[in-house]
Amino acid sequence: GRVKDTMRTLSEVLQAPDSINMEKFFSKVPTIFNVVIFSIHGYFGQADVLGLPDTGGQVVYILDQVRALEAELLLRINQQGLKVKPQILVVTRLIPDAQGTKCNQELEPIIDTKHSKILRVPFQTDKGVLRQWVSRFDIYPYLERFTQDATTKILNLMEGKPDLIIGNYTDGNLAASLMASKLKITQPSGLWLEISPSK
Repeated sequence: GRVKDTMRTLSEVLQAPDSINMEKFFSKVPTIFNVVIFSIHGYFGQADVLGLPDTGGQVVYILDQVRALEAELLLRINQQGLKVKPQILVVTRLIPDAQGTKCNQELEPIIDTKHSKILRVPFQTDKGVLRQWVSRFDIYPYLERFTQDATTKILNLMEGKPDLIIGNYTDGNLAASLMASKLKITQPSGLWLEISPSK
């Protein structure tokens, strides 16, 4: 029934491509499978990070939104009868001196997801990897090189370009903008919106 409805809408679009039918058609066709979310400052992890400098509710919020986003992507893919595995990467900073957290681990699966991971990329200096945590107010000189290094790793892990890039806070938005501009990929403007899975 859903396929018939989608084909009917497509037929209407082809006969008379008005904005209502276009929106209706494209809302039914999955076009986003691979998503990158930049959340750079603080200690981004799933355990033992809350209360560390620059680290608080944004970590919980992003992880909750990733779980909801993955569930929504899987639902839409399944409804269209596709056999595609979505990928979501939360890209953050790798901190070698990690204060007993997993923030020195490059790749970490996100709990309660099937296809989502945290990717950590270190800040580089002329002397090599920066080992210590740096305040969110002082990380901007590192972001351009960080974004270049992260882009290389993302392209390798996803085996191609992501379909959507999202930035969290000004540092994440700056990195997302740099990557989106370089790769000609969509980056939504405005705020990160809460995702409620379809019922």
